[in-house]
Amino acid sequence: YSSANLSVVVTEKLKLPKPVSFLKLRGSWAGVGSGGTTPYLTSFAYSPTLFPGGLTNPSAIANPELKALLTRSVELGLDVRFLKNRIGLDVAVYRNNTSNQIFAVPIDRSSGYSATIANAGLVTNKGIEVQLNGDIIKTKKGLRWNVFATYYANRNKVVELVDGVDVYVMSTGPANRGSVEARPGGRMGDMYGIGYERSPDGQIVYNSQGLPMRTTEIKYLGNTNPDWKGSFGTEL
Repeated sequence: YSSANLSVVVTEKLKLPKPVSFLKLRGSWAGVGSGGTTPYLTSFAYSPTLFPGGLTNPSAIANPELKALLTRSVELGLDVRFLKNRIGLDVAVYRNNTSNQIFAVPIDRSSGYSATIANAGLVTNKGIEVQLNGDIIKTKKGLRWNVFATYYANRNKVVELVDGVDVYVMSTGPANRGSVEARPGGRMGDMYGIGYERSPDGQIVYNSQGLPMRTTEIKYLGNTNPDWKGSFGTEL
């Protein structure tokens, strides 16, 4: 898998304002493959059972032409420091396209199998990472008090799945009352299940016994992934 990166230290090429101690711009492109951790997807192999030494026919049709999952990513970033490196800021933005994902596509069970292994799908990710740090105290005798903060946000989108498949269930909850699903146009980590009936202004509707009323249809409940992550710390 090929990759390339390029960076330039601007402060070595141009004269910048005195408060700017260091400025570096960078960019990279990379392709990365992955095959997952499930073995024997490219050839027929018996599956183990709950009984010691027991084997059974596989439930999915192997794919000898299976390809590795492929992620292509582009990243741009900058590293800038001020006031003789007492304040630093690092910012990176990226975009990833993941294709050839490995799916167990459901098929008619009359074939003797429940699924077939196939490459398909496209998921995009784009986001930003920010790191800020500064020396509150920095003396010639070695006393140093540094504070730092980080911010990270990612947005992904399921562009397409396997042909003929509109919903791919990734996991289910207790008693199948909820599931994490991938749907074209949605995001990885979207949750669907039984929710609560709500009034037009968004309030939960209760029955005569004072219990919340559940919906009779599956609805979108939210996403398992956070909108953003952040941290704050200090070193002395």
